[in-house]
Amino acid sequence: FRGGPVELSRLLTDLTRKDRIRFANLLLAMPEDIDSMYFAAVLDGMSGHGANTPADQLEAEKESLALVPTDLFEQVIQRLHRLADHPCGTSICDCIQRLSDRVLPDELFEILVYYATEDPDPFEDHEPNQGRHAFAGDPHAHGINSVRGQAAEAIASLLHEHGALSLWDFA
Repeated sequence: FRGGPVELSRLLTDLTRKDRIRFANLLLAMPEDIDSMYFAAVLDGMSGHGANTPADQLEAEKESLALVPTDLFEQVIQRLHRLADHPCGTSICDCIQRLSDRVLPDELFEILVYYATEDPDPFEDHEPNQGRHAFAGDPHAHGINSVRGQAAEAIASLLHEHGALSLWDFA
């Protein structure tokens, strides 16, 4: 194999999709000093993020995902969230959004709220008239492709699946 963390993490994501529980347990034992891309790759594989699943295999993919217990997802997400500087926000928010049809523990909502309110990404605003080329001047595209934007999308999915703000007690 050749490549750096990006190329190898893509391979790890694909392998994780084939044996989600095994790789989740591997992630829980991985030392913190390895590149965070590998942590994100396992969670992406667990949740099916980035998979270009052919239409005839979508049902099998859903069934495979359904076999992974919610508490295992919770353990993996908490592990990633504890990493220094929270480098896996994108994968965490995407995973929670993909699990929005499940009843999720409060700890996952708290983690999601952290990324929605505290994550520094996007690092700066790109106004369409500032002459910047980020996302061709489209503020929606810029925002939604940030960790905070992905957290907002995940919150929207949870609200859609579970109804009003009864999910959280903000008091």
